[in-house]
Amino acid sequence: MVTHGGLITDFLVQTFTERELNVWHSDFIAMQIQLIPECSITTLIHDQGNFTIEAFASTAHLA
Repeated sequence: MVTHGGLITDFLVQTFTERELNVWHSDFIAMQIQLIPECSITTLIHDQGNFTIEAFASTAHLA
């Protein structure tokens, strides 16, 4: 799915604990509005009702 960064971080904040999100950025919740660069890719895995973050705000494809 393709969407705006704000929707991605809103979904992540509602789905994951603060501790899980802080693995990707030390102050994820406070900084969330600044964490998703344009054209970045966040990859989630959905398995039996559970989500896992595989990649967050990756811009490797733009290099």
